[in-house]
Amino acid sequence: ELLQQVTCKSLALLQYQPNLPIQLITKFAQLAWDQSYQIDKVALGIDIRSGAALDGLNEILSECIEKGYHYEILYLDAGNEVLVKRYKETRRRHPLQTKQIRLEEGIKKERAILSDIKQRANYIFDTTHLLTNSLKDEIDKIFVSDKEYNRNLYFRKKNYL
Repeated sequence: ELLQQVTCKSLALLQYQPNLPIQLITKFAQLAWDQSYQIDKVALGIDIRSGAALDGLNEILSECIEKGYHYEILYLDAGNEVLVKRYKETRRRHPLQTKQIRLEEGIKKERAILSDIKQRANYIFDTTHLLTNSLKDEIDKIFVSDKEYNRNLYFRKKNYL
C-alpha cells in the first residue's frame, strides 16, 4: 500500500481521482475530453476495493475506446512473499482477507480478479525490489514529463488499447 500511495502522490501532478466508482468512469472520461474543461492529463485509481463493480470494468473500458477516449493502464505488481511482508509490516488487512480467508489466499484471489486488467495494462511495474523513490521517478517520467523510462525495471506491453 505504501507503493500505491507513492503512485497516487506522483499522479497528483495530474488531475487524479482515487477510487472513482467504476460506474462513473465513462462520464468522467466524457468530461475529461470536453475541451471546455481544459484538462490536459487525468488519472484514475482503481483497485480491488471496488468490489463487485470490477466485473463491469472491461465493458466500460471497451466503451471508452469506442467513444474515442484513449487511455493507458499502469498495473502495480509484486511477488507474493513481498506483498505478505508489506501487509504484515503495515498491520493492515488485505481487502479480501477474512477470518476464513488467509492473507495469502486473499492475494491469490485478488490476482485472479484483476487478471483481465493486468492483460489490458500498458505498463506493468514489478515493485518487488523497487524503492519508493525509484517508483515515483519512473511514474513521473512516463505520466508527468513524457520522458524515457528505465525499460530494464518495467515491462511495457503496448502503446494504446
